[in-house]
Amino acid sequence: MSPRSQNAGAPPSTRSSTNTPYPRRPSGQPKSSRQQFSACGACRMRRVRCDLKDLPLDQAGPCPSCSNCKERGLKCVDEFADVKSVKLLRRGRRLQQVERIYGKVSDPDSAEGSSSSSLPSHARPRTIPGLQPEFFASPFWRWFSTQRPIFDSTEFPARFLAHTKGSQILSFEGQILSMLLVVWAYSFGVNERGLEEASSYDFLSLSSAPDFESLTPTSPRNTRRASVNIPPDRELSQNLKSGLDHRRHERRERTDSMLREVMELIDAHSVMRHPTWDGVRILLLILPLMEDFRIESHHLDRLMMYEAALAQSHALWTLPSSSDDAMVRLRVYCYAHIQEGIAGGLRGGRLTL
Repeated sequence: MSPRSQNAGAPPSTRSSTNTPYPRRPSGQPKSSRQQFSACGACRMRRVRCDLKDLPLDQAGPCPSCSNCKERGLKCVDEFADVKSVKLLRRGRRLQQVERIYGKVSDPDSAEGSSSSSLPSHARPRTIPGLQPEFFASPFWRWFSTQRPIFDSTEFPARFLAHTKGSQILSFEGQILSMLLVVWAYSFGVNERGLEEASSYDFLSLSSAPDFESLTPTSPRNTRRASVNIPPDRELSQNLKSGLDHRRHERRERTDSMLREVMELIDAHSVMRHPTWDGVRILLLILPLMEDFRIESHHLDRLMMYEAALAQSHALWTLPSSSDDAMVRLRVYCYAHIQEGIAGGLRGGRLTL
């Protein structure tokens, strides 16, 4: 007997079970076990299209609501917000890891565009001039690397020169570090080329600019100001003094603006969340500037940046690394260790390193 005749003689229930390859699903079970993570709870229950994921981040606010919930006055609840935030965080870390391994394009236009696109939407236009290679041949750099031994006189300049020539990509932290050097230079009246600003002293024919060759790390803090020989005429001396105060005020305002931009870049590129040796340098070098200038920062903010710098130094020091950057690691770690000892001796507190 043929199989067809056997199926024809079989009961209807048996014939239907042999023809269907999969068992029939119960009536209460959904067609698919896949859950819709992009929709809110109300739209998922009503089985309508939800536009919650299409809302722009700058307009969504702390409690976003889709158009369907707004129209019907319902409370828009995203039940999978925690799951999606973890996925987005992993995706961002993966992208940063790819950028760290493969680098970014060395075209200045595209590099500038990529760096500006990673800034927050409320960021101001860039006010920090680009660091020039001749800066590292200036007397100010020799004095600064002596006063702040967190820098080697040849290591970072070699990396920066290779970056300007296009043979090596400088990381985000390295680029922020070069901007921070410009901010330090402007706070002393020195431009991005390492030259003293002529506008600060030319209008005073009897003034003398600071001599960075004669400064030492133990020099008093007031040596950054120019020593001015005031002429005996009272009216002329008052004019010169007011002009000098005006120049200092302009320089201070510009330095404050540069410092705010550096702090925005630190937040935008998550310097405090991703430990790197250049990131530790950034945190340790920006803290003195935050104390000297009128930055709207709370004491707790500076304390958190200080704690993050020490914690990153300790974490990076314990990790195994190659012998190529051994001197850099030792220099940065010792600088952080000394800063912690000084701060702990003056204010007290626990020791991290």
